[in-house]
Amino acid sequence: MNVRVDAYNGLAQKYGEARPTYPAELIRLIVASARTALAQPAPLLVDVGCGTGIATRALMEALPQTCRVIGVEPNADMRTEATSKAPAGRDVTFVAGSAQAIPVEDSRGALVTAAQAMHWFDRPAFYAEAARVLGPSGILAVFENNRNWRQSALLDAHESFLEAHAIERSGAVYSRFYRDHPYAQELFRAFGNVRAEKFEWVRQVPVETFLTMTETSTIVQSALARTGYHEGLKMMKAYSERHADQDGIVSLPYVAELYLACRATT
Repeated sequence: MNVRVDAYNGLAQKYGEARPTYPAELIRLIVASARTALAQPAPLLVDVGCGTGIATRALMEALPQTCRVIGVEPNADMRTEATSKAPAGRDVTFVAGSAQAIPVEDSRGALVTAAQAMHWFDRPAFYAEAARVLGPSGILAVFENNRNWRQSALLDAHESFLEAHAIERSGAVYSRFYRDHPYAQELFRAFGNVRAEKFEWVRQVPVETFLTMTETSTIVQSALARTGYHEGLKMMKAYSERHADQDGIVSLPYVAELYLACRATT
């Protein structure tokens, strides 16, 4: 996990400001799916790989006030940013930990979540840890926002830029399909059940916000290291501006994917 721990050093503030949140209907479905476990006294949400707390805060808005929240994040800069944005009056703590070693007692969680983080995990180890942490009828929710480059000339150009210049942490040439993982099959094998849902939505932001968001990607950082930081930003700005409207706004289509699995009752 050393790569993950260091990957976002110095990027946390930009990450928190420029990354998107998640569709409200996705958040509502997660909470509704966990209603039985959340109805227990002092329920607990454990958000693993929580980053700056974008998903954590979205979930907290929909969860009962009685729900305690623990965000697990290995990167200290990200935890600091998450803590600074934590809503007042809520029982929320951001702690060091990993997907392979969640610092929570057995059978305590009503809800375990992983948002935009699974590509960093040892997934079989995470599934085992989630099963350990979840209480009876507890829910595991895995979800992420994936930019839909198939429906956007801008995003297609961005993926082409990355494929030309970026190297993945494994040493392989970057591929736009790097998030195509068989989560549904894996969760079915681990839990014996899975529900998958997709939510299409569009985010509209100024070019500068898009560029700031892209800078928070470790893949983009890899590309910029190879092109030269200023030259790479110049290239990204050029194709972004070509696809912006007259007010400098770009439209970014997303597909938010959600996978739910329930701990089997015994």
